[in-house]
Amino acid sequence: MCILACMNDDKKLYSRYIAKNSKELLRRGIAPDYEGTKHIEFLYLPLTKIKRGFNGGRPEDFDNKTVEKIARKIQNKEWQPELYEPPMVSIKNGKFELEAGHHRWNGHVEAEEKFLLVSLVEFKDERSREAALLEENTRDNYVKNYASVDNIVSSLTKIVNIDEERGVEITREYITKLIESKGHVKKGSENFGWIYGDLVLKVRLQSTNVKNYNSKEALKTAKVFQRSRNAEFEACFVQRFRDGQSKAQFRLLEKALKIKEDYDDPSWDVVVYGHYSDCKDYAIKRNRPQEKERIKKLQDMIVRWAKIIEDPDYTQPEIRYLPQIEGEAHFDIAKKIELDILLPRPRSEKAGTWH
Repeated sequence: MCILACMNDDKKLYSRYIAKNSKELLRRGIAPDYEGTKHIEFLYLPLTKIKRGFNGGRPEDFDNKTVEKIARKIQNKEWQPELYEPPMVSIKNGKFELEAGHHRWNGHVEAEEKFLLVSLVEFKDERSREAALLEENTRDNYVKNYASVDNIVSSLTKIVNIDEERGVEITREYITKLIESKGHVKKGSENFGWIYGDLVLKVRLQSTNVKNYNSKEALKTAKVFQRSRNAEFEACFVQRFRDGQSKAQFRLLEKALKIKEDYDDPSWDVVVYGHYSDCKDYAIKRNRPQEKERIKKLQDMIVRWAKIIEDPDYTQPEIRYLPQIEGEAHFDIAKKIELDILLPRPRSEKAGTWH
């Protein structure tokens, strides 16, 4: 009964401010649609009815230039709020509290406007709220102050702390996915390394007993260990041990030879039915005539390799494993290299080569 009474009180609070064109605005698709965020109603609220606290998602709170741009657009009759997602407000203790859209709110104050189009929302929980406010600052396209690296780190730190309290394991893999999914920053982009590095320093990473490398990390780690052996001129390379990653033609030939080996008959006929994945028609037509020649080149290459292996001076390649399990020698070096790879290099530093 108490919950129902509170809901009725809230509706009484906002019903007089419901936008007359709410249905049209809803059809335009400008209502907030973040995960864990529920849009309740579009309202035209008096600025005096909106409580604005500190802009929690932004350490600097306001960018005055952005506020001035918005104010000028309003004064010049160029502001079209019905075309974009409006600021978000929620009801707390019987009052409207501004959640997102602080620059637009202040721009309206500067332009001496009396009303602001807003979306009244409810958040599933505090994590949903933080994620929605961060995403709102990274994906819209009107005049505003977009989320900076500091903004993103600040918001993601709050999300990490909430997840940690819920028992979520805070690993490097978790942080990478969080930056991409909630911060909308792709791994490999210029800002990713800075955000990742700052976030790792701010939160408590849970220890993990396995280090999985990406290609850059593996290459750099191998360089460190190779040079530590004073073996600069040895021929060496990095190989990822994963099934099914060799060339399709080599796998085809490998299976065909295995069948002939099983039957102990080199003349045993083998038929292979091939197909292409995710190819346009022109690519299929172009590739089909080349497959026989590709197989022939592989066979010639295997013959050459066989001569090398049969040479009496032939030596087996030596396999050394990069440290991957906690407790192995130099495991701590590998973990440090991972962070170094993710942080962008100074512009003056040139990447070296490794043969």
